[in-house]
This record gives sequence, structure tokens and C-alpha cells, in this order.
Amino acid sequence: MGQLLKLISEHSTAINAITAAVTALVAVVGIFLTCFSIWSTNEGNRIANEQFQYERAKNHEEEERSQAVLVSAWINPNVNRCRDDVVNSQSVIIVNNAGSQPVYDVVITTGAIQGAAPSVLTGDDVAVPVGTLPPGQYEICVPMPSPGMHTRFNAAIGFTDTYGQSWIRDAAGKLSKVKKRPYEYFDLSLPIEGWGTLTPVVQ
Repeated sequence: MGQLLKLISEHSTAINAITAAVTALVAVVGIFLTCFSIWSTNEGNRIANEQFQYERAKNHEEEERSQAVLVSAWINPNVNRCRDDVVNSQSVIIVNNAGSQPVYDVVITTGAIQGAAPSVLTGDDVAVPVGTLPPGQYEICVPMPSPGMHTRFNAAIGFTDTYGQSWIRDAAGKLSKVKKRPYEYFDLSLPIEGWGTLTPVVQ
């Protein structure tokens, strides 16, 4: 027993050092685990917040586009009730508002879906102002540009929704929000003249 006490006494400094080292290591591990827990919580909160902001922005965009996506136009290749002569070739365009509310400042034109021409043609000679487009499906006569080599055309439309946002759907069907009002976007001369006439389509 005496020898054991003597041995402990002789190595007490080393034992104390080991004990202190173990205590310090435990403290460091504890601090690390605490920091990791805090980081993990913050990272989880960050990811959840980013997901929330993404869903919020997505819902806002869908709500913002909810009326605009229901408005479209296309050329009716099977019907030609329009005045058609050498100087001014026209085609029948079907304009569809599948919503329950009208859209405003409507302008109908054409654009290229194949070839070098723009996807939305602008100017008084090709764009026809309509004004208000009620819900429903209508026909309207619109000037057709001179066909170029390997160029194909379809209808394009611009309008302002009930939220006051202006939209353009090009000849390929792509819907885009624009800052300019349709009459300005389509470069129409003021005061507006040459209003087009919408004829309801009989289903």
C-alpha cells in the first residue's frame, strides 16, 4: 500500500496533466458539438427560408400570369373572309380570351415562326389595334407581310391585363411581360387609327 501511494505521489504531476488534457479535450468536443448543432440549425433554417421564398415567388408569378396565359391568337389557314388584293394581303386570325375578364389595349399582328423575320412584327402597316377583348373567341382580319424564302408566319398579340400588366405573346406562343404599353410596344402612330373589328366565332 505504501509503495502504491509512493508511486502515485511520484507521478501525480503526470496524472494531473493527463486529467487536465482529458478535461480540455472533453470541453473542446463539447464546444465543437454545440457549434455544429447551431450551424446545423441555422443551415436548416436557411434552406427552409430559401424554399419558402422560392415557393412564394413561384406562386406570385403564377398568380401574376393567371389571366395572361388564357389569351392567345393564331392564323386560321382554312378561312379567308378578308379583303385580299395585290396591294394588301390579309388573313383571318382567331383571337381567344379563355378567361372570365376582358383584357385591354389589345393589338393583333403577325410574326415569323421560321425564317429571319422577327417573331413580333410592329408598325402601322402590320399591327391592328383592337382595344378591349372580351371573354370568348373572335375573328379579325390582319395584314400579312410579304412571304420571304423559307419564312412562315403566325399570329402575335399584345394586351394589358386587369392588373395593369402588359404582355406580348409572340408568333411562337411565348408569353412575356413587357414594360411598355401595347400601343407603344407595337410602335403605333398616335392618335390611334385603323381600329380592327372583332367578329365573334360561332361555335
